[in-house]
Amino acid sequence: MSVDHKIHIANKSNQPYYVLVVPNSDWTWADLASIPVTGIAAYKIGSALGGVSWVVNTINSIRGLATLLQAAKVLSTLKTLYDAGQNVKALLEAQKLGQIADLTGSDVEIMRARAREFLEKNAVQILPSEYKEVFDTNMWNPISYLSPSKIGSAFGASNVTVFLCSADLNTHVTFNTNGDYSWIIGTKEIQRSRYGTIMKEDRDSGYIRLGLGRQVFAPATLRPGDCLVSDNGKYNFVFQPDGNAVVYKRDMPADEDAKWSSKTHHKAERGEFRVQSDGNVVVYDEHNKPVWHAQTYAGENTMSLSRLVMQDDGNLVLYRPDGKAAWSTEHGLV
Repeated sequence: MSVDHKIHIANKSNQPYYVLVVPNSDWTWADLASIPVTGIAAYKIGSALGGVSWVVNTINSIRGLATLLQAAKVLSTLKTLYDAGQNVKALLEAQKLGQIADLTGSDVEIMRARAREFLEKNAVQILPSEYKEVFDTNMWNPISYLSPSKIGSAFGASNVTVFLCSADLNTHVTFNTNGDYSWIIGTKEIQRSRYGTIMKEDRDSGYIRLGLGRQVFAPATLRPGDCLVSDNGKYNFVFQPDGNAVVYKRDMPADEDAKWSSKTHHKAERGEFRVQSDGNVVVYDEHNKPVWHAQTYAGENTMSLSRLVMQDDGNLVLYRPDGKAAWSTEHGLV
């Protein structure tokens, strides 16, 4: 009886996607710790250590790549990026400081070219209406059929890390999943495949929203179905098709709890959620009539490049260009 687990990714969106899949580093370390340093298992230690190192380095590369895709929006100059030398910590610290991009179009394209080069070299590309096998346990865990990762996989544990990025590099997401679950990429969400199938969605079994990143800079517009996703993936801010703007705490794979909403459901279908250059955040209906706002108006064009951030603590915060908070879902006006 085979206990091999495989992941297939199907693409039902309108553009190609790049996919990177690696073992979850926590499970890889658990596998290594479970190996007895005796008998026939001893000779596997060297290759196992190499595998762990590769997994950790690849996950760090994915994190660095995700940061690089955001860097054009938040780093002040291309020189800053090169000075950082692709150091993930330095890039993340620059991002946390909220430094504003002052890059020419050619500079941004250089940065995007670096990301695209990495993806074309290391990732699987899946075209629209296509599906591919992207993970096989035999490829990643030859140590033992009774290793922690395989036992965990059998009981539904999220023992695999998946990174997906659209070919235009504008949408990307990283999430953990079980090594026997397959997924379908749509226009706004990634949904679990119905077990035993590849192209049939089963949203009740799991879904991940395809976000615009963790933050947007003014002036910015979210349309129905658009969302921001916290870096840790635990919180989503969604402008829903019913016109309501909601912060959700995700309880993966399919459950979520609303932490805050604009209470504009059925008031702004086909409307827009705007982060404006006047400092205000506003929900408009389809007739361009405001139905909710954060009361943070500061004057026309006075707050260009203020930013709305979905934080890892579940707080959605509007920051001024100077880095000071003006409004949040937890505290209102600051």
